[in-house]
Amino acid sequence: MQIRMNINNIKLALTNSPLFDGFAILILYYFFFGFVQNPIREFRLLQNGTKQMATVDYIDGLDSNKSNSTFLMHPYNYSFVSVDGKKIKSSQWIFLNLQDQPVTAKPKFSANITYLNSNPNVSQFTSTISTSYSDFFFRRVLLSFLFVSILYFLVKLSLIIDYKERQMEKQFIQISLN
Repeated sequence: MQIRMNINNIKLALTNSPLFDGFAILILYYFFFGFVQNPIREFRLLQNGTKQMATVDYIDGLDSNKSNSTFLMHPYNYSFVSVDGKKIKSSQWIFLNLQDQPVTAKPKFSANITYLNSNPNVSQFTSTISTSYSDFFFRRVLLSFLFVSILYFLVKLSLIIDYKERQMEKQFIQISLN
């Protein structure tokens, strides 16, 4: 019984720690935004990127017989020629419809991309990159962290309230049994 109470006290102390909250928010931030919108990659492209026209060769996950106008997330497969003449093939998962017309599986259309001269495999559609450093900081860092922090603290608050309600229920049951 004593060991169980000590473990519960340790859990409670950990979950009330600002350090724990910070790590949890960073992990959630990476989970929500790190896979699709890698902020470090985007900052590098904003800082040292070279713009180039690319040909979108194929969009995975779409039926080639039908037109799809939905804004579902799909990987756009594209290719471009870097400044040093190498042909680079890459893909990017995005929500955007890069065309004015409905998306088809074999589109063969051009789109602007930004890539790093030092590593052409690091590339991204220009329309998905922030336009300035202030836009990057505001949208990718500040608003994203704010969203994740609010989400984290709402979940944490609901768990604390649920825990307190269960504790009160246990006390009520003990009082009613006596």
